[in-house]
Order: sequence, then C-alpha cells, then structure tokens
Amino acid sequence: MTRLHRINKHLKDRDWFTVFVELIILIVGVYFGIQAANWNEARQDRADEAAFLQQLHEDIVAAETLANRIGRFRVARRQYMESALDVLFERADRDELSDPECQAVYTAAFVNMPFIDIGSFNELSSSGRVDIIRDDELRGALLRLQQAINQSNRTVQILSSIPFGLAAEYPELIQLVGVVDDSGDRPEIRSVATCDTAGMRASQAFLNKAASNIDLYDAFFRDGFEPWQEAITAVRERTDFLLGLSENATK
Repeated sequence: MTRLHRINKHLKDRDWFTVFVELIILIVGVYFGIQAANWNEARQDRADEAAFLQQLHEDIVAAETLANRIGRFRVARRQYMESALDVLFERADRDELSDPECQAVYTAAFVNMPFIDIGSFNELSSSGRVDIIRDDELRGALLRLQQAINQSNRTVQILSSIPFGLAAEYPELIQLVGVVDDSGDRPEIRSVATCDTAGMRASQAFLNKAASNIDLYDAFFRDGFEPWQEAITAVRERTDFLLGLSENATK
C-alpha cells in the first residue's frame, strides 16, 4: 500500500493524528527529494562548467594566436600604407614606392576577413546553458566577444563592397605577377605588385581611389579587427585567471 493510499484510509477512519504524521513524512520526503535533485543538478553544472573552461581555454588561445599573427601582418601593412601615402602625395623625400609600399597600395582593398565564433561558447549558447558560467566577468566578456564578432562581420560586409580594384582599373600603374610563396607551412600562390609611382602621382583619379581604399582599410582595422582582437584578449585573460594560470590568480 502506498503512502497516499494509507493517508486516504486514515482519512476514512478519521484517524487525524496518523493522517498528520503521514502528511509530514510525505512533505519531508518530497522536500529532500527535490533538494537531492537540485544538488545533483548543481554538481553536474559544476562539472560541465569545469569542462567548458578547459575547452574554452584551448579555443581562446588558438583564436588569440591567430589574431596576433594576423594583427602583426595587418599593422605592418597599414604602416606601409601610411608611408605610401606620403610618397604618393609628395610629403616624403622619396620619389619611388618601396616594394612593401607598392604591395600595400594594391592590397588596401582586401578587407574580406571572416571573424569566426568561439566553438565552445557557441555550443553552450545554442544549448541555452550559458548560466552554468558562474563568473559574471567571464560571462560578460564572452557576450562582448560575441557582439564584437557580429559587429566585425557586419563591418566587413559593408566595407568589402566599397573598395576600388586598382590593379584592374589601372593595369598600366600596377602590374601583377603570380608567384609561389613557400616560406610558410605550405606553399601559397599570391600576386606581387610592381608600381609606376610617377604615373600614380600624375593621375588624380588614381590618387583619389588609392586614398579612399587606404581610408577604408583603416576603418576595417579600427571598427572590425581591433574590437575582435581586444575582446578575445579579455576572454583569455579572465579564463586564465579562473583556471589559475595567470599571475594574479592567487591575489
């Protein structure tokens, strides 16, 4: 006979004291059952959070390594663009673009870089379990990173349709040669530019478009790449802290 059946029998017998005792036992049993379920759920959440932090650390370190590698290249390319403008607009003491400056003028139109989600956080968000992250600072940093990724991709989508294809429009001023670059992990085919600096200076239309492209590249760097890189660094630093991997973790 179940406890509910027993309570029903005692009600019929008007054994109020026994009914009261049975109800107390039933309520206490339900209460402790719920507490045990909550405790098990909380324990599972903590285990899932620990596993998430470990996977997040791997993902964010990989993302930061990529961001830093791309960043070094992009910063150098932007610096060559700035010095190229000085040469083209006769603000420098040189009459010819260097090879890196020529390449920078040609590639200023290349702003079509995708910003990829962090896989572990994307999976957690998709499952609706972001609340297992107890640290408010990390949760906020991850949400800001997601916002930065979305904003950076929108920036690229807008800017990538605007630049001028200078090599196609002015083949007499920018000549391209395809070469195989085997300096990296695997050979890559890329275009190497040769510039007619005097001809560029003599064409106001070219100068206008080159300056516009470089301005767009700077906007891409400022509004697309840098916010993404900074958001990644913030997540990595907080993840390191929570995992005890940073110098300040014990402070």
